[in-house]
Amino acid sequence: MQCYNNGTICSIDISDKVEMFCNMLLEIGINDWNMKNYDGSMEWFAIFQWTLDIVSDNINVHCQEQYIFPPNWEGFKTALTAIGIAGLDNIL
Repeated sequence: MQCYNNGTICSIDISDKVEMFCNMLLEIGINDWNMKNYDGSMEWFAIFQWTLDIVSDNINVHCQEQYIFPPNWEGFKTALTAIGIAGLDNIL
């Protein structure tokens, strides 16, 4: 798994956790996020933006946002924590 944050690509091996991670994502309804733009207030110079791309056998999601998060974002953070990504409260 790769995450891109402020010009830095971070990688984590989740080979032994893929099925668990995908099941957690399906439980929060992540496929409903596909092709959605979660735009908050309009700003000329956006300070906080994110893009999410996940493709697997059962999940195909591309969504992006400016300032807000989709439904069940806390569940997404829980799934990331379960695969070993820490410190999410500081950035998400």
